[in-house]
Amino acid sequence: MLPTGFETWVFVGSNLGLSYKHDLAATTAREAARADPQQFHNVYIARSAYSHFLANGSFPDRTILVMEVFAANGAEPKNILSNGVFNGPRTGVEIAVKNLHRPDGKTTPWAYYDFTDPSDPTKTRPVANAFPDEACESCHRAHANLDNVWVQFYPTLRDRK
Repeated sequence: MLPTGFETWVFVGSNLGLSYKHDLAATTAREAARADPQQFHNVYIARSAYSHFLANGSFPDRTILVMEVFAANGAEPKNILSNGVFNGPRTGVEIAVKNLHRPDGKTTPWAYYDFTDPSDPTKTRPVANAFPDEACESCHRAHANLDNVWVQFYPTLRDRK
């Protein structure tokens, strides 16, 4: 289920336009299409999981990371900007959940979900099914810096003291 209030969780970082290399086995047509146009990915973690991470350097069971995806806009209605981009309309919400006791019977610890409403990407669905592990989990396991999480891209996690 889509968690409520995640916008108030710990903001761990944002990226603009990150996309997978086209020659990776896990790069689907959907992933390849994400490169154009550029999008912001804003990532949040539940406060309890963040506190555990700071204290232990690991993500506890039931960690939830939310990635809100926004169009990168450069034009705005007041016509004051001469340069730069900002978060425009939301175009997606994706979630990674660490669950050592997954209800779908899978034994991999992380599951990945897309809560984006396919008929209107500015809206979300209240529930979603996990992607097949070969679509997300295996790539995260191979390329993420720590426990399937792209810590290398998020300073709040990468540069923890």
